[in-house]
Amino acid sequence: MIFLIFTLFENPFGIDTLLLKALILTENPQMIVNAKHRNKNGTTDYGLGQINTVWVKGLSLDTLKLLYNPHYNIYYTAYILYTKIQRYGNTWLAVGRYHSANPLYALPYSLKVRRIYEKLLKQGRNNDKKKDNILIHTPVSFDYTD
Repeated sequence: MIFLIFTLFENPFGIDTLLLKALILTENPQMIVNAKHRNKNGTTDYGLGQINTVWVKGLSLDTLKLLYNPHYNIYYTAYILYTKIQRYGNTWLAVGRYHSANPLYALPYSLKVRRIYEKLLKQGRNNDKKKDNILIHTPVSFDYTD
């Protein structure tokens, strides 16, 4: 079910579904919907995409929805990545900046995401005939503004 949700958010922001999956698997390898992590700097990360309190405050996000509504969390994970792509281009730097503005943290993070992304690409090539892949290009849009 969670991976089906990924397919819903490729088109609204033009983000590659596999890239979004790779980013979330990097953030939350066990795919725990209500994952919550307290960081050393005092901030907290929420849900599948481990959305940080900096974004929660900046976008006025609902932390309970981030923790218990995977659609809401994935939508905003994609939106945040989209903002980074708008600023840095469709590059691995943009992916790294999802995690941190500090290049010392952003670069290793982007390399982790890239390794997972390449693994997903390889798996996808091996599973091209599966029905699940039909959904990847289905245009669906959700509005989570209140």
